[in-house]
Amino acid sequence: MQRFTEAVEELRLPKSALGGGKKGEKKKKDVKYEAHHIIEKIDLSGFKYKRFSRAGMKELIEGMRELPCIRSLRLCGNGITDEFDKEICKSGV
Repeated sequence: MQRFTEAVEELRLPKSALGGGKKGEKKKKDVKYEAHHIIEKIDLSGFKYKRFSRAGMKELIEGMRELPCIRSLRLCGNGITDEFDKEICKSGV
């Protein structure tokens, strides 16, 4: 049985590297896009009893921020409640 975090990792979302700037300053480097990053829809539904996790949710949101063509995300059946507001609100998505 695949866990939510494993499903997110399998998407191989782009990751922007944070490079050096002045002390304490973070600079965003360019993201290198590959063919699998040009997706429009992600469906990660039904992980309620398959270890849906905050870490996976955070990784998903951070990776989605870099996707150039994403139009929809489906997360029904995961038991997401108001407890996940920190992950969602901090993301800026």
